[in-house]
Amino acid sequence: MTVVAFKDGVMAADTCSYASHLRYRAMEPKILRCDLGLIGVAGRSSDAAFVRAWFAAGMGREDRPPDLDDKDDPVSILWAKPDGTLWWGDHRLLFHEISTPATCGESSACIFAEGAMAAGLSADAAVRLAIKHCLYAAGDVQVENL
Repeated sequence: MTVVAFKDGVMAADTCSYASHLRYRAMEPKILRCDLGLIGVAGRSSDAAFVRAWFAAGMGREDRPPDLDDKDDPVSILWAKPDGTLWWGDHRLLFHEISTPATCGESSACIFAEGAMAAGLSADAAVRLAIKHCLYAAGDVQVENL
């Protein structure tokens, strides 16, 4: 489970992953910085790793998109482009522009963080508060500036 938030050019995410009844420090950062901007990915760890690698390689200009498992824990993706626009996508790897602030990840943590940002908190402060109060957000906060 994950919470990724974006507001005012800042993307923030928690740093833990979950498997069954275990919580552990995520093996890779949940936010990728690359030539295409900032990519925050929530969902199954293996699918999230495929998405980050696909973006790091320029969105597969040479290869087709990765096949993702969309059954149990589909990915959701926030893509902050260098021009400041924010885009949302899922396991189909189709993207549409959305308004900010916005989140992706576990629903209760996302709702909590969106409310915190609407009340004036920054993305990183909202994620920090979600970590404090929501079951499926944990660890430290990864913060990346666009």
